[in-house]
Amino acid sequence: MPQVRTRRRPLGTVRPPAQDLDVARMRIRGERRTAADVRKLISDATLETTIEGASTLTLVVADPTRAFLRSTLARTGAEVTLDNIDYRLVKVSHDTDQVTLIFEELAVSLLRRYNKPRKSNRANTTRAQFIQGLVREVKERQIRFSCPELRARQRIARAGT
Repeated sequence: MPQVRTRRRPLGTVRPPAQDLDVARMRIRGERRTAADVRKLISDATLETTIEGASTLTLVVADPTRAFLRSTLARTGAEVTLDNIDYRLVKVSHDTDQVTLIFEELAVSLLRRYNKPRKSNRANTTRAQFIQGLVREVKERQIRFSCPELRARQRIARAGT
C-alpha cells in the first residue's frame, strides 16, 4: 500500500475565541512517537497569553509514583496541542507528589534555537522583512508569517534627534 505524505500545518498565531481550556483531547507527545495520557492526572491548567513574549501553558500533574518524572517525556522536547496551538515543554519542576510542566508556544521555542547575530542594511530592508528573514531561518517546522506592511518603509531618524 503506498504511503500518503501530508503537509504539516504551519504554526500560526491565529487564536480561537477566549474560552475555558479543553483538556479532554490533550495528549503529551514526545520524540519517537511516545505519548502520555495525563488528562485524568491534571489538577490545574493555566494558559497565559501575551504578545510581549511566549505564551505559556502550565499543567500541574499528580505523579505520586514519579513515573512521569522518570519518563523520557520529561527529559525531551515533549509537545502538546491545545485549541490548535502547539506548545513545547520547556521546564519541569516537582514538589512532593505534584509535577509542574511549563510549555511555551512551539513557534517561539523554535525561534529561540536560532540565536546567531544577524544584521541588515536599514536602507534596503524594513523591520518586517528582517523579522520575516528570522522566521524563515527555522527549518524544523514552517512558521506562518503575515504582515500587511511588509514593504512599507519607515523614515529613518537622524542620529541625535
